[in-house]
Amino acid sequence: MKEIVLLFNITSRESRLKIGKALLPMNITVKAVTSEDYSQSIGYLAGMKDMERRNKDIGNNEAEPTSLEKNTTEPTTSETNISYNDLAGEMIVMAGLSGARMEQVLQALKKAGVLKSCLKAVLTDTNRFWNAFKLFQELKSEYDTMHNKN
Repeated sequence: MKEIVLLFNITSRESRLKIGKALLPMNITVKAVTSEDYSQSIGYLAGMKDMERRNKDIGNNEAEPTSLEKNTTEPTTSETNISYNDLAGEMIVMAGLSGARMEQVLQALKKAGVLKSCLKAVLTDTNRFWNAFKLFQELKSEYDTMHNKN
């Protein structure tokens, strides 16, 4: 699998450019995922060959967006009767990286002063089937537990 870093809800152009510049010497692909693709599986977005583009419906292994992620002011989509808004925060997903390479990525981002508060994840056999909303929900829950915010 190709080394890739997926960016979710990183709306600042400056932040996206900093990330790209930090990872350019490492020859790692950086992909800003649009909100229209948040319902796709993380594996598909990372370019896994065995993952197919899916309809916007929510399947068994996906979470419905939380109230923070739903946009209640706009009409719902015809495919799902659920209206999606941006995630409730920023998220980065790393795929195709070895442990050592992942550490290099994290160090490069830290050195560049990029996204200290954003949630970070690694593509796994489990979360590759999840959409951005499900992954964000799980990461946020883990973060809150680790920081006693429950």
